[in-house]
Amino acid sequence: MLNFYKQITAYFFVKLLLSFAVIFLAYHFMEVSIPLLPKEKSPYAWSLRAFSDQLLGGKSTVTFLGDSRSIYYRYQVNTAVKFPFAGARLTFEKLEDLSRYTAVSFTSQCDKYNVMTFHIHSFDAHITKDDDFYSYRFAEKDFTCEATKNQHIIDLKYLNVPVWWLKQNNIPVSDTHYRLDKTRALSFDNDHRGPLGIPLHTHIENLTLHYQDWRYIWLAIGLLTVTWLIFLIYWLKRYSRCLVSTVKMNIAENKPFIAYQQLSLEPHRDREKTELLRFMGLEFTNPEMSLEYTVKNLGLNRTKINNLLKEELGLTFTAYLNKLRLAEASKLISNRENRNISEIAFSVGFNNISYFNRLFKNEFGCTPKKFESISKDR
Repeated sequence: MLNFYKQITAYFFVKLLLSFAVIFLAYHFMEVSIPLLPKEKSPYAWSLRAFSDQLLGGKSTVTFLGDSRSIYYRYQVNTAVKFPFAGARLTFEKLEDLSRYTAVSFTSQCDKYNVMTFHIHSFDAHITKDDDFYSYRFAEKDFTCEATKNQHIIDLKYLNVPVWWLKQNNIPVSDTHYRLDKTRALSFDNDHRGPLGIPLHTHIENLTLHYQDWRYIWLAIGLLTVTWLIFLIYWLKRYSRCLVSTVKMNIAENKPFIAYQQLSLEPHRDREKTELLRFMGLEFTNPEMSLEYTVKNLGLNRTKINNLLKEELGLTFTAYLNKLRLAEASKLISNRENRNISEIAFSVGFNNISYFNRLFKNEFGCTPKKFESISKDR
């Protein structure tokens, strides 16, 4: 059984490592990224447009630079109105369903430290007009833009609908929902919180949408469940075969103890050994059989008895007595005697069933019940 346990331990850890690898791959593939920049890689058709406070009488300006690989523009926020702003808007050709996406990521770089805002503009059936872009409901999230490139990841499920927009459109301030399944545009806004009255540059790159494809996780769970079941069934069968083989081997090894009557007929170097072995072979089923009982009946001291048994069999008195009793019990169980396990245990000299079961399992590698089942199948 030791080799079996070594094998199953090795295979278990290999299987465990493979399972971790499958889980790692599943998590890797479940994270799906859809690029919007560069434009050529985007699955959604869009156009880049500037917006500013000029529609409100302001004088802020935006000029695009570079190409479709990024959003690069020069802007100047001027204080002609109370809340000036200028920025870039990525407008889809039609309403797009972005509801499966959980996050958007991008890198930003500005000439000077600046607080910018990311917006999602979505259709609102109650107030949106096709010819009025500012009638689209929008949700926002602030981020900082610095002279060095920084990456940002924005959770699309937790954006804020500004209170001023709700009030401007006579919408209750508690109505902060927004619909990703009818998205019209994404935008980046520079406003009065940044430097004013001077020309500056903003550079947005690697604009990417993210979602989690749980099919990979469910596939991994299904695959691991099936393979672990196969693994367990296979090794349970191997265990049963190995257990049967071990029991048979233990039975064979214990035949000298089963045939205990013959032990006393073997030639020994002195009479004391012969008398001791014969006495134990005849009395081992006696519940009163003990070292003290043997000392009293044979007139040998305790040390002498143990030394004789160790010299002859390599066992102590208690170990040899248990060997004899367990060997006889295994013979009775194997012969399918019409008695239960408890009766057999008492008949061979054991007074404690739990103790008998523990010794039996240590000796034969299985419980008496399992031993009985194996014996019936032989």
